[in-house]
Amino acid sequence: VGNELVDASRATGTAAGGGDEEAIKVLRPDVSSSSAAVAAVAAAAGRGPVLLRYVPTNPNPTNTNSAVFFLCQVGEDDPRDVRPAVLLDLLAKVASKPAFHELRTRQRLGYAVSLSKHRLGGGMGLAVRVQSPDRQPGLLRLRVAEWLAAFGRELRELAPERLASFKAALAEKYLEPPRSLAEAALATWRPIRYRSYAFRRAEQKAEALKELELQDLVHFYEQHACPSSSTARVLCCEVWGGLRGTAEGDVASTAGARGGGEAAQAAESEVVGEDDGGLGACGWRRVGSEDVAELHRRLPHFCHSETLGVLRALPVGHGSSLVS
Repeated sequence: VGNELVDASRATGTAAGGGDEEAIKVLRPDVSSSSAAVAAVAAAAGRGPVLLRYVPTNPNPTNTNSAVFFLCQVGEDDPRDVRPAVLLDLLAKVASKPAFHELRTRQRLGYAVSLSKHRLGGGMGLAVRVQSPDRQPGLLRLRVAEWLAAFGRELRELAPERLASFKAALAEKYLEPPRSLAEAALATWRPIRYRSYAFRRAEQKAEALKELELQDLVHFYEQHACPSSSTARVLCCEVWGGLRGTAEGDVASTAGARGGGEAAQAAESEVVGEDDGGLGACGWRRVGSEDVAELHRRLPHFCHSETLGVLRALPVGHGSSLVS
């Protein structure tokens, strides 16, 4: 879901500003669309973050647990340029424990909290998962977004020795030899499955890691993982517990956490409103299954969630020595 919905802005370069006309061409072909959410993405292109909410039908309505999958998309995992993938690996390694400490230990949002790199087909991103028995997804989404936006200060103050430690651990992971025949086979098959044919990817990532400095990591975070950044592309998948109230319950929870009064009105616009001010000029926009189907149709060369591998065509000459 994240690839199809959030990549709409990346496909035209609009998340970094400009390319608005091309965005509208991609999202609005000759046949006009009735999808307000898709039109909102096009309208927001170039003037703020793209913040999307996807609320699927709960497949188990008797389960009272709620959950969010908060995905900050980085872009395509291009085998010809491993630097973004290395920066994402390093950011996930640096941020995983602080995320757990803040969201699980301090705020007690849920019993299952994790931050990790996420890859689907040819797209990659930074994912935060929270599962809670008593907090609704609207509140979980806001708390995750707030923590990510505030994490920049901690990242900028990261001590050089701590960064060196993270880099050493990551380099060791890259260069660790396979411990079984199955692992060796998987390492060989993965580049074929994803049609990258980058059989020396681990060594290339280890080399790229050596060159990275703290300012590189901070810039990468500000560009992709800070939801308030104008270049952020975020999708939050929200699963609502079947027996735990509605979005209005989140308003009460959020207002209680912020002190009530005017905070309650702010919480209502943040949690319930689909066109709120939120973390950017366009705020959070809700999308549905019809929007996913629409983008599947309009972006036929992008990886669909139900398929394996990458559907987009390879560049001319790429891997020609290996595939004939």
